[in-house]
Amino acid sequence: MKVIITDSRSLGWMPIAMFVALWGATPLKWGQRLKVLAAGLGGTLLFIAVTILASVWPVMVGESGWQSILAMVSYHLLVDNLWVSFVGPALIWLVSVLWFWPGNHPCHSERRIPMPGHVSGHQTESEHPICQRKAGGGGLEK
Repeated sequence: MKVIITDSRSLGWMPIAMFVALWGATPLKWGQRLKVLAAGLGGTLLFIAVTILASVWPVMVGESGWQSILAMVSYHLLVDNLWVSFVGPALIWLVSVLWFWPGNHPCHSERRIPMPGHVSGHQTESEHPICQRKAGGGGLEK
């Protein structure tokens, strides 16, 4: 019988609390904040799942072979270091805020960019094919 000891406060609660605290201080409108919450909390929960997997992997792999070395390195990086519980969710928050920040998406801009194949050689980003709404195309709206 093998015993696995995990610290659920450090591995689970602290990353969620860190993300929610950053999300609560984000100066966005509520619609965008909810998108950031959904994307970021999903990413944070995935981060927690990977961290918990890294905490049990060394016990499951054993002590020989390249898998044990990889398991020990992942355990040391994700479980032993408490700072990862803060840095991981902070990076997830940063990426999700930058993704949903108003005007940050190419479809929200009228900046002219070079586009190969376009008649004038330039088009606005909102004219880009991915931003155009096509029937059944699933493009993004402005």
